Amino acid sequence: MLVKVEAYKESTRVAYMTFSGTNTDNKNWFSPNNLINSTWPDLQTISSFNVFHIAGGDYAYARHFYINKQHGGCSNDLGWFMVIDANEVHQQCLYDNQTYPAIFYSLQSSGTHWQYQAYGLADTMLIYVKQ
Repeated sequence: MLVKVEAYKESTRVAYMTFSGTNTDNKNWFSPNNLINSTWPDLQTISSFNVFHIAGGDYAYARHFYINKQHGGCSNDLGWFMVIDANEVHQQCLYDNQTYPAIFYSLQSSGTHWQYQAYGLADTMLIYVKQ
């Protein structure tokens, strides 16, 4: 079974991730261990993330489907993908000033420092399962 996450902007796919859904549940399929391929070639080779989770994490606030390598203040936040669905961040970064929900994706072939605006904002996100 495969689980695919796709982000679109104006009907054009701008980012994707394919996961193995075998022996998973409705949340733990979204894991680096299950990642098969994606828009970002380095995502499959990174050995550690500070957040890779549907629900975000301790530092995630209202961030979901959050894939991030490092935090450390706005200018040091580095990641690939996230959905922010409300402005609940106590330290507001430039990228937090959006209309919500906001679907962020790195425009680079790797993770991006969110603060430096090398990201795109998708208008649609799809998740589908294929047997």
